[in-house]
Amino acid sequence: MKLRHLYSYDTLNQLSSIVYRQGSDPDPNTPDVAFTYSRLGQQLSAITTGVATNLYSYDPATLELITETQNGVIINRSRDIFGRESGIALEADYDVNYAYDTFGRFSAVTSDSLLATNNFSYSYLAGSPIISGMTASAGHAWTRSYEPNRNLITSITNSFNGNLISAFDYANDEIGRRTARLDSQLAGVAITNAFGYNTRSEVKKCCLKGMNQPGITEQAYLEFRFCAEGSLARRKFDYKCSDSNTDPKLPPLRDFY
Repeated sequence: MKLRHLYSYDTLNQLSSIVYRQGSDPDPNTPDVAFTYSRLGQQLSAITTGVATNLYSYDPATLELITETQNGVIINRSRDIFGRESGIALEADYDVNYAYDTFGRFSAVTSDSLLATNNFSYSYLAGSPIISGMTASAGHAWTRSYEPNRNLITSITNSFNGNLISAFDYANDEIGRRTARLDSQLAGVAITNAFGYNTRSEVKKCCLKGMNQPGITEQAYLEFRFCAEGSLARRKFDYKCSDSNTDPKLPPLRDFY
């Protein structure tokens, strides 16, 4: 028997309830939902019968949501003097606080629980909203560099307690497509990966040294072939970085329809 959904509205055309029926009988597996609103149209409650009771309260001056009560658990939200979100608190168990720099950019977040406190700070390219780095109190940090006249990433570094873990350098062509990636790690030789495109800017081929299998030292070569309408039709996978696919260790061509 088909499940029926019955919707009810109040005198202001606000959704007040959803009732689920199997024929003319209540559906035993889908509880009904009821809603109430303030005179300003703010939702005050959303109650799912026997499952969840959600209550909401608002700041009378700004009309912003400040408190949610979900099955008895209270969530408090706060804002700064400019109306920006400044934090959220889950009773006494957990809270998160946000900070902004003098230009209004998101600059830091602090999470505080019964087990630990963590701080995360963000930096930006001068005179822009583009994030250039993050530092965590636990020791992890990353940085991003960009092209001088485009917001395209040219490098990324990852470190822990000041020690480099990995780094990636990127090259892009005139229309912003990534053509190469140089992978560097704390130990080992830097790995160069190259990418090629067709006239629709779909990745046509790539040469990846990071995809080696045990016992195979050559870098991997992938070639993608597309149908006229642009859907992927065939993928070639070769560990010799060549156009041949005769090595018996290589997987066969795969077709996609």
